[in-house]
Amino acid sequence: MMSGRVNAVIDVKLQALQANGVVAGTDTIGQTSPITQSDTDALKSYVSGRRNFLVGQLATYDNKTFAITSNGDANFSTAQNPVELQGTAQVAVKTIKINSLAYPASWFSDGTGDNQYKVDNWKVGIRLNVGANALTVQGFDRLGNLTDTRSITITYTGSQPYPVTGVVINEWMANNTSAFQDPANDQFQSWFELYNNDPLAHAFDLSGYTLTDDLAVPAKYVIPNGTIVPPNGFLLVWADNQAGSQEASGDLHVNFQLNPAGEAIGLFAPGGAVVNSLTFAAQGANVSQGRYPDGQAPPFQTMLTPTPRRLNVYP
Repeated sequence: MMSGRVNAVIDVKLQALQANGVVAGTDTIGQTSPITQSDTDALKSYVSGRRNFLVGQLATYDNKTFAITSNGDANFSTAQNPVELQGTAQVAVKTIKINSLAYPASWFSDGTGDNQYKVDNWKVGIRLNVGANALTVQGFDRLGNLTDTRSITITYTGSQPYPVTGVVINEWMANNTSAFQDPANDQFQSWFELYNNDPLAHAFDLSGYTLTDDLAVPAKYVIPNGTIVPPNGFLLVWADNQAGSQEASGDLHVNFQLNPAGEAIGLFAPGGAVVNSLTFAAQGANVSQGRYPDGQAPPFQTMLTPTPRRLNVYP
């Protein structure tokens, strides 16, 4: 909205409108009024005024600094895993990274009155390892520029470093003959979807977890480091025997395929604890099965409208 940029665009639009004979209006006796420079000057003045107003509002209300507020920014111990880490940030901050990994953050306001519109507080769910966890927390703006860095150490005193609740196998299609094309090889391959239904609305770090279609062999495929499913988010897994491929969207490709005649799918924590598993019978072509609503317990439903990466639709 800076005048140097906006005004140039408005001038070009004026020239185009005049060249095409567009008029400002027609009076009651049919006479037209041309679009003139004074019309665009009024528009420029309006845009400039609104920009100045917004800049003034930012100067008044954008008064938070980048900080960790959990435990007053002091190191602490906990038996909870994952743990919720909270903080504040300037309006310019778009991305929160912890130990160089971008985490889906939930943004919220802690104010009342006019301050209720200041969404300058963030929270993320962090999976902890046993013992001390040194965390470097960084804020980045929309252009990827680092704005600030904070550090904290959280010591996990519990015995379960890998949560086993919060993610479920949500939808699957073993007999995909023409419904959805696999971007890795342009073929129609089987797929399934994971859904984060964590009750505390935390992101779920699946790094090191495993996937399989044989429950007796839980570690067929190891999920890559940095695979995080946002709260109420989805992760699409192509069961196409193309392990190693990973889409920019985050979709995974595993080293097994689903059997249209029916079989099993399993998600396991490192060490072999079951997170979620299921078996399914034979599937018709281009019909999926899954949970409705998303994340709900069985019975599973047959989905005539498959919805990978999206909320399930039934019937």
